Amino acid sequence: MFVREANISFRYLSVRRSDYQQVLHEAALELGCDLRLGQKVISIKEALPSVQLQDETIVDGDIVVIADGIYASLFLHHDH
Repeated sequence: MFVREANISFRYLSVRRSDYQQVLHEAALELGCDLRLGQKVISIKEALPSVQLQDETIVDGDIVVIADGIYASLFLHHDH
């Protein structure tokens, strides 16, 4: 299947969420990423990138991945 947007064609793949999460988790561990599961993020700053956790810890890195599900409310705390 293809998606067309702004004269660019690219493939997309449908995959079960649990399988995708497993692949991401394994890759992150292999790369030595600092995984913080089960944490509540109260704010995010794209420019750094960084997030502030509920316990006021600031976590920064090259990228920050937040996967808080379909009913995510984090965008309310998003700092553009």
